[in-house]
Amino acid sequence: MSLPLLLLFKEYWRGLIPPLTQTMLGLAKIYAEAYPQPLRPYEAYLKSPYQLSTVYKATKSLHRKRLILCGRDGCVASVKASIALLYHDDLEGATYAKYIWELNHVDEDSLLAYLVVLGAALKKLGFSLTEAYICPREGPLLYIQVFIRGWYSSLSKTLGVPNHVLRLAYKVHMEIAEPYMSSIDGVRVLLRKDKLSVNVVAAKCPRQPTCGHELPEECPLVREAIRRLS
Repeated sequence: MSLPLLLLFKEYWRGLIPPLTQTMLGLAKIYAEAYPQPLRPYEAYLKSPYQLSTVYKATKSLHRKRLILCGRDGCVASVKASIALLYHDDLEGATYAKYIWELNHVDEDSLLAYLVVLGAALKKLGFSLTEAYICPREGPLLYIQVFIRGWYSSLSKTLGVPNHVLRLAYKVHMEIAEPYMSSIDGVRVLLRKDKLSVNVVAAKCPRQPTCGHELPEECPLVREAIRRLS
């Protein structure tokens, strides 16, 4: 995992992560390691070095902060637990996030870059980690697409994210957007229209990834499909 990218991630998420004690972080890790298996607080206690009363109290706090989701069968970690762990220097948080979002084949730097973009979007919109709707993986797409003006690379201006980070993040962005894309002349696209323009939220050419274009606006097939649509 790239240290500069990790530091950038922490910069963009500063102020968005709720206050967490070491006990809460320890329990968040226990729940994340068990995912997707739910754990009752007593089961989490058996896996922890903490007192039972402490586990119950910390579990309630994690649930209020939406780092874990609790039901009749117990509690499971949300992706928010993974992000909080990563922010607090537990590098396994990236592994947990990939598993929870079902992005197992994505490399960690690309995921980290995507989290930088997401953090920038949430900060602009004024949402904290607790408040944001990001537990399902399509949630981040709703926040990020608001800032796309024309093409994906516009996020460098609207969110202030460096271009090299956007390039790394796009493979994750594209995979999350894939189920919502439509086909135009063999090109898969997800568009957001406003009064004045068509914004390309994500696009995938039929030769991806062998086409060699990192961003959709660099692909002539994608640009021609969008030109025809416009």
